[in-house]
Amino acid sequence: MTEIHWQPISFFPQISDMINGMLDAAQETYEPLRQIKVHDDYTIERIFEVTGQQVEDEWLYDEQLSRWMENKNLKPAQRVEIQTLQAQMEALKQVNRKILAIAEEHKNKTIEKIMSKSDAELGMEFLLGKLK
Repeated sequence: MTEIHWQPISFFPQISDMINGMLDAAQETYEPLRQIKVHDDYTIERIFEVTGQQVEDEWLYDEQLSRWMENKNLKPAQRVEIQTLQAQMEALKQVNRKILAIAEEHKNKTIEKIMSKSDAELGMEFLLGKLK
């Protein structure tokens, strides 16, 4: 395992930019993703790869923010900024899970998978409510 180098509070602007950037990107991904009813294999695989990695790394940001909050020398304004960033992390987690839920729901209904089925298979799945 790689050794983790926790950052001093002076690194706050960079961490803030990273978290806010990830949240913005996740929201930009989620909105159109939820509106499209059929996706392609590549898009679904890429979502699992990118968003999945982000989810795996969330604990690092949470831990860094928690370590800063434990600092007894924090100024009140810094404490508020960290709390705001913790709320951004919670929002990021929610959006990431929604994105992964969509990918999970659609992974067996991609364009490629639908096109590889016979008309009879598609008709049966539609009648059984598996396709909408």
